Amino acid sequence: MSKPKATTQTKNAPRRMLVVYGFDDDKKPRAAKFAEPEFELARKAAELMNLQMHEGEARKLRRILRNIPLGKIYVSGWGSVPNIRRSQFDALVAKLSSIKYETTDAVVHTGLPVSWDLIGIGHLVLGQADSAADGWWPTTVEGVDGAMLVLQARDFPKAPRVVRHCSAVALLYSADFVAPDHDDSVAPGLPVSWDDLALDDLVIAQEENAELGWWEAVIVEIDKDELTLRWRDFPRQPHVKRHRHAVALLDPTSPSKP
Repeated sequence: MSKPKATTQTKNAPRRMLVVYGFDDDKKPRAAKFAEPEFELARKAAELMNLQMHEGEARKLRRILRNIPLGKIYVSGWGSVPNIRRSQFDALVAKLSSIKYETTDAVVHTGLPVSWDLIGIGHLVLGQADSAADGWWPTTVEGVDGAMLVLQARDFPKAPRVVRHCSAVALLYSADFVAPDHDDSVAPGLPVSWDDLALDDLVIAQEENAELGWWEAVIVEIDKDELTLRWRDFPRQPHVKRHRHAVALLDPTSPSKP
């Protein structure tokens, strides 16, 4: 049997694709894909718009980019990168990150970040599970794409990686912590540092049994460095006591978490 001739579609199929993604000025996610003839202009446009880029084999990216719109490049050099749904954006970043890191060696743990703006690969942070009902868990940062973090559960290395915005993770206490600059726009009830904990502040605290994870808790009493906490979502559970440095903090400068 003779080998079938390649169709015009196969002959003209792109060998490589470029995906441009990130956030617009209103912090809304956007993404677009470009074919090889537009790579150079698309890269310039991405730099102008402060967006991330990923280039790869079209064959490997075809399924990932199936629902990502085509971008447009104008004569001015500016590009059109449409907004997409947040769930779609998170899935895109997660899939691209899995390609980037699937062949790398295990990430070396580098300690705790000193601020939300300085989270890097290897840092340990608390990431919320896909369902809020599953609490928060220690995770290792395996990748950083702009403001997006690729997280791997520290105690569950076979669990799928997740993607979270840097402002949506909780930080554990570090003696080198740098309190964020803030003004009257900080989220009410979120402390700016471990030195500024107050009654009714929201923190993240670990269960007595570490296997049960971390959960949102409200400070109901402060006695020097000892906090008495009420589980926010489980008000009938007994109050617990924790040292002020044993709780984790949410980013107070980002009132609306993605």
